[in-house]
Amino acid sequence: MEANSWDRLLTESENRLGCPPKDIQVILRHSNVKITEDYYIKPVGKDAVATMEKLEQELDEQSAAHAAQLLQNGDGTVKTG
Repeated sequence: MEANSWDRLLTESENRLGCPPKDIQVILRHSNVKITEDYYIKPVGKDAVATMEKLEQELDEQSAAHAAQLLQNGDGTVKTG
């Protein structure tokens, strides 16, 4: 993965966590916050954020259910049916 790809991944994560663009600019050592905003921060609509949060919750629930099944069987197999 190229360095800029890592920067974009980091920036998107920081942005989703609510980190201000000016702080992200400092972390990436950009000379101007406009560079950070124009090339690294991708705007995401509220609907997309809500959909991703719902998906993350569903995956967490499925993972927990799967782990519970493994514990119930005691032999490392998943109980089916």
